[in-house]
Amino acid sequence: MSTNTKKERDYVGIVGKILGVLMFIRVLFIPQTSSMNIGIILQGVAFVTIGVFAVFFNKFSKKLQIFICIVFLIPVVFVSFLAIYGNRVTATFDEDVIIVLGAGIVGERVSNPLARRLDTAIYYFEHNPNAYIIVCGGLGDRLCPKQVKCDKLTKNESR
Repeated sequence: MSTNTKKERDYVGIVGKILGVLMFIRVLFIPQTSSMNIGIILQGVAFVTIGVFAVFFNKFSKKLQIFICIVFLIPVVFVSFLAIYGNRVTATFDEDVIIVLGAGIVGERVSNPLARRLDTAIYYFEHNPNAYIIVCGGLGDRLCPKQVKCDKLTKNESR
């Protein structure tokens, strides 16, 4: 094995270890700003897998290393596509209904993602006051997220 190939393999292993640890730490802090759900748990599992893969990276054959890297890159490319495509603004301000999807309540306040969604709904409503606003979400017997959302929307209305 050439020196360059070994250095490249070591570099990939080190980068994988660092990414695995940093991303796992990120997953540990997500519940402080959002609700814990299966998506967050699966992210944690994926990041631990990346870290374990990085530890044993040099023990795999070159073909297996390439295969595993491709398998990990496919979801990254797909999610990147969704992130870019999903952030396009297509509102024409003549729609009849605004639907605000739930994103968790922290105590008696809305989470950061939910606050951004509600702020966007308020912005849209200011440009199209004839639209209806529908808020959805809520689980169990906790504080009703719809009530918290309505409180935020109506507080904004009084400005």
